[in-house]
Amino acid sequence: AVGTLKYEVLSKTKKLLHIPLLAKHPKSSLSGLAGPLIAQARKVAEEKDFQAVLISTQSSNISALRAYIDAGFKPYQAELTLRIIANER
Repeated sequence: AVGTLKYEVLSKTKKLLHIPLLAKHPKSSLSGLAGPLIAQARKVAEEKDFQAVLISTQSSNISALRAYIDAGFKPYQAELTLRIIANER
């Protein structure tokens, strides 16, 4: 198996399946990890009658964003993290 699908149900009324984060070891040479896991998530969603599958990733993770968009995901919610660097003006 490529990975394990762990998910949470966000809402009992809307039946949203949420995959909080997919990750692999930085030194891993595996590519295409998201594909099989997304396919499994879609299968689970269909079997359990979920209305949607949500997946979370960092906005800076361009390769993950591309993979999810290629798989049919569309932006749903976006969070923005701001920072200030000490002694920077």
